Amino acid sequence: MNAAEEGGAAFGIEAGITVTAGGLVKALNSPVRRSALRFLLDTAPASLSDIQRGTPRFVGNSLGHHVKILVDTGAVTQEKKQVGYQERLYSPTEAIRVPWFLAVLQLTAVED
Repeated sequence: MNAAEEGGAAFGIEAGITVTAGGLVKALNSPVRRSALRFLLDTAPASLSDIQRGTPRFVGNSLGHHVKILVDTGAVTQEKKQVGYQERLYSPTEAIRVPWFLAVLQLTAVED
């Protein structure tokens, strides 16, 4: 399900995805995704391996699933880069640089 199907007010288009309040709330609805977003805000662009190293508390195969949700909701963009092999690099979108979203990331940092 993409952000347009999540419902809520549309914030705009990020990489062809309609970004909605519902989609952004879904992006925030997991400590794994919140940690990945905090890391990307400081370090982007970053590969999945970079995110995994930057959020060591959350290891395992589920990180890829959570990053896909971030892409699907429009919170993060994905860029493919060829470096002898195909690598995906992720960066936060402007949609998450709104005050309420950043406030939630900051307030939940202690919990995560």
